Amino acid sequence: MRGLLARLRSRRAPRRPRIVTAAPHAVPAVVWPALLVPVLFVAAGAVAVRDLLVAQGWLGGTPWTGEAVRLLDGADLAAVPWWASVPAVVVGLLLLLTALRPARTTHRAARDGLDLWLTPDAVAAMAHATADRVNGVVDVESSASRTGRRVRLLVHARSEPDAVRARVAQRLADVGVDGLVPRVRLTVRVREVGR
Repeated sequence: MRGLLARLRSRRAPRRPRIVTAAPHAVPAVVWPALLVPVLFVAAGAVAVRDLLVAQGWLGGTPWTGEAVRLLDGADLAAVPWWASVPAVVVGLLLLLTALRPARTTHRAARDGLDLWLTPDAVAAMAHATADRVNGVVDVESSASRTGRRVRLLVHARSEPDAVRARVAQRLADVGVDGLVPRVRLTVRVREVGR
């Protein structure tokens, strides 16, 4: 039995690592309008079931689809004003533009040579943890911009704001957080707090 297991293990090819060549993306914007179509079908099915129950006499009232057909039976389509079609055209164009819009990238590539993708929030958290360990720092507030191009650190220090800023910048450079993602700008601001 051991010999069979050894032969099976030796024949199994080693797994190759999966290399991501494109940035990870968020859900495409067209997904949310596309969810409207199934909702409309479910609503139409619910109306059809209700009308079936009314037709069978299991539910009181009049069928809704019958009323709609009667209203449209003698309708003159030329009498529909031109402005009634304008919103439909605008909604159609908006849906088309939404479908053509590319998905938003959620991660940024690290420096050249690293197979690493980071969110701006992760860069902010790393910078926050690094700055929090510097001598003279009382507290750190970090935030990442919505576009993911900028990470801000607000460092609270008891005294010597310029010296604390220099120490934080040096520590971020030593650890490599400030240059980890080239297209994300990291800014440090120091605020002096009371004793």
